[in-house]
Amino acid sequence: MELLKPLYDKYHERMFFVSISADKEFMKMVFFLNLQKDFTWTFLHLGNEIGLLQDYNVRSFPLFVLIDSQGKIVQYPADMPDSGLESSLEKLLNP
Repeated sequence: MELLKPLYDKYHERMFFVSISADKEFMKMVFFLNLQKDFTWTFLHLGNEIGLLQDYNVRSFPLFVLIDSQGKIVQYPADMPDSGLESSLEKLLNP
């Protein structure tokens, strides 16, 4: 998340950032976000929708996915924030 923060700061006015917590307990996510006040993008909790992890073939965390403005997945898995994600964001914004 620390590596994602600078990208959020730079691009949040031009795209949405969403993180999905797969913690079993909702309050773990709430506790984490209360400690990390600078993580201000949208956080969702997976809840009982474990099948979503199978649907997207999630095998490790974190997993980054780029989705265009039409809802089409354009990069899966996307690069990590320290390994080219910013370049992918630029290509998505400036095709």
